[in-house]
Amino acid sequence: MDSQELDLFFEEYGSYLSADKIMYLKDKMKMMDKKRLSGIYTLKMTNPRYVFIFSVFLGIFGVDRFLIGDTHIGLLKLLTLGGCGILLVTDWLTIAETVRDLNFNVILEYLKGV
Repeated sequence: MDSQELDLFFEEYGSYLSADKIMYLKDKMKMMDKKRLSGIYTLKMTNPRYVFIFSVFLGIFGVDRFLIGDTHIGLLKLLTLGGCGILLVTDWLTIAETVRDLNFNVILEYLKGV
């Protein structure tokens, strides 16, 4: 994959990933051929901004955790109304970075399978 295509990909999906992990992915993706990496656009990645908005408005019910597939913490937040506010505030501070890490792992799993 040439650098122009990589730049376009990371321009579009850069906010979905942590800045420190983008360079790692760029190096790893440069070695792959264009045909094999064309499927990277079909990966299901979650927008951290949307999850943060859900966390602010519906986080007390665990909706943010259900969105990212963390059903155990989602149920805990649902049953305890956001862990009596403790899990709720903690998620406000950390949920966006958690989603970025999950997106990074999705791309890594795809690159391992290629």
